Amino acid sequence: LGENSSTIDTKVTGSGEISLNSRYLIDALGAFRGDTTTFSCNGKVEACILKSDDEEDYLHVIMPLKS
Repeated sequence: LGENSSTIDTKVTGSGEISLNSRYLIDALGAFRGDTTTFSCNGKVEACILKSDDEEDYLHVIMPLKS
């Protein structure tokens, strides 16, 4: 039980807030070999998609937390 906030260097288009399970996000980022990742979301309660810019044949889907 608790709360955690982290920051990373990003290029952002659009705006908004989304809550994700940090374990799922860390698992997704750990699966990619490249240095850059594209993170796409289409709303607060819709699936988020992570794609490595170096691996076109793999994507990772994470459902956000309802908050």
